[in-house]
Amino acid sequence: MVAGHLQEKKGYYYAVLSYKDADKRRRTKWIASGLPVKGNKKKAEGFLQEQRRSFEIPLADQPIAKDGQELFADYLQRWLQVAKTTVAPTTYGSYGGLLRNPIDPWFRKKRITLQGLTASDLQAFYMEQGRRVKPNTVIHYHAVIHRALKYAVKMDLISVNPADKVDRPRKNGYQANFYSESEIAALFAAISDTLIEVPVKLAAFYGLRRSEVMGLRWDAVDFVHNTICIRHTVTGCTIDGQYQIIAADTTKTRSSRRTLPLVPTVREMLLRLKEQQEQNRKICGQSYSREFADYICVNKLGERIRPAYLSSCFSKALEQNHLRHIRFHDLRHPYVKHTTKIFSLRLMDFQAQAYPDARRKTRGACQLHRGGQSQSPVRPLCNRKRFSCLPPQSKMSWILYAISMRLSGYTSTRSISSSASSVVSVSASKIALDASLRLSCRACSSCFCFACANTAA
Repeated sequence: MVAGHLQEKKGYYYAVLSYKDADKRRRTKWIASGLPVKGNKKKAEGFLQEQRRSFEIPLADQPIAKDGQELFADYLQRWLQVAKTTVAPTTYGSYGGLLRNPIDPWFRKKRITLQGLTASDLQAFYMEQGRRVKPNTVIHYHAVIHRALKYAVKMDLISVNPADKVDRPRKNGYQANFYSESEIAALFAAISDTLIEVPVKLAAFYGLRRSEVMGLRWDAVDFVHNTICIRHTVTGCTIDGQYQIIAADTTKTRSSRRTLPLVPTVREMLLRLKEQQEQNRKICGQSYSREFADYICVNKLGERIRPAYLSSCFSKALEQNHLRHIRFHDLRHPYVKHTTKIFSLRLMDFQAQAYPDARRKTRGACQLHRGGQSQSPVRPLCNRKRFSCLPPQSKMSWILYAISMRLSGYTSTRSISSSASSVVSVSASKIALDASLRLSCRACSSCFCFACANTAA
C-alpha cells in the first residue's frame, strides 16, 4: 500500500498518492474523488484508503531486474492491458483482482523474471496458496498465469510455457445447498412486500443467475404469448480499482440465451409489479428516475437495484427471519441439478410423445444416464443440428414445456424402462420435498409437486 493523504482543491477532495520510481525518486499522483468538501470527510477518507490499496505503480516507474530481463510481475501487468481489449469487462476485472492479490506481490517479492520462470516456481506458488485458500481458487490463479504465459510464447518472449508442466490441484467438490419446501415457503413469506421479493421469486421459479435477474427488462416479457426471454445481464465488478455496473446484451454462455414459458404465478406477479411502478412514477414525478424505466428490478424511485445490494439484502433477510443461510445463487441449484439430471428422465417420455422421431434417441440418452455417464439425458434432445425434429428451445425451456404439458392434462402412454422408473420414483419424493420448481399447479393451487404430476398420470 502506497502512502497518501487528502487534499482540498476548488471545493473538492483529492487523493494524493506518493510512491518511488525506479530511480528512488518520490512521485505523486492526484486522483479526483468527485466529493464536495462540505459534509463528505468520512467518504473522502474511505475513498483515499481504497485508492491506496488499489493503486499500482506505473510500469515505467517500476524497477527492472539487475540482469536487464523483465520481471514476471511486470510482464503480467503489461499482458493485462493487452487482455483488456480481448475479454469481457467482468473478466478483465477478475484478472486484475487476481493479479493484484496475490499473484503480483508473490512473484515481485521474489524478483523472478519472465525468462527465468520455471515450473518449480509456479508449483511453489500453488502449494503456498493452497494452504490458505481452496483448490478451486488456486485453479483460478493457474488459469490466469497459464493464459498470460501462453501469450508470451505466442510473442516469442519465451520458448515454452512452464505452466504446462505444473500439476494443478484437484478441483474440490461442491455440495449444492438448497431449501426444502417448507424453507422456501418461509423464505417467500419473509420477503413478501419487500424490494427483493420479485428478484428472489424469479430466481427460484426459473433458476436464473443473479446477473440474469438484474438484467430482466419489460421488453423481454411477452404477456400475449406468455413467454419471458433471457438475453440481457447486469453485473457488478471492480475494474482498475473502481466498482462498476456492467449492462450488456449477452449471457454467460450461448445456451443461457433462452426463452421460457411465463407461468401464471409469475405472470400475475409481474403484472402487479408493473402497475405498482406506474403508480410510483406518478407519485414521485420528476424525482423518479427515467434512466432505468425498462428494467423490472428497480426501487420505488426507479433506480436499478445493484447486484451487490441484492445479495446483501438476501443474506440479511435470512438472518433476520432465522432461516438457514444459503447464497442467492443457491436458489438456482435445485432447478439446474434436479431438473436436468434426474427429473428429465421422466420428462423425456413427454418429449418423445410429442415428437415420435425422437423416441430412439431419447431411449439411448436414458441408457447413457443409467450407465453412469456424465452426459445429461436431455442434452441429446437439445442438439439442433442433429435433431431437427425438435423445436429450437434450450434445455430448460424443454423442461418447463414438458411440465406445462403435464399440468395441462397431457398424459403419457409409453412407460420408461423399469430401471429408469426406479430412478425417478426414488428421486420424486426428494424433489417434491425440495420444491425444485416454483410453478403454479392447477390441481392444488400451490407450487409444482410430483404428487399432482403422478395424479395426472
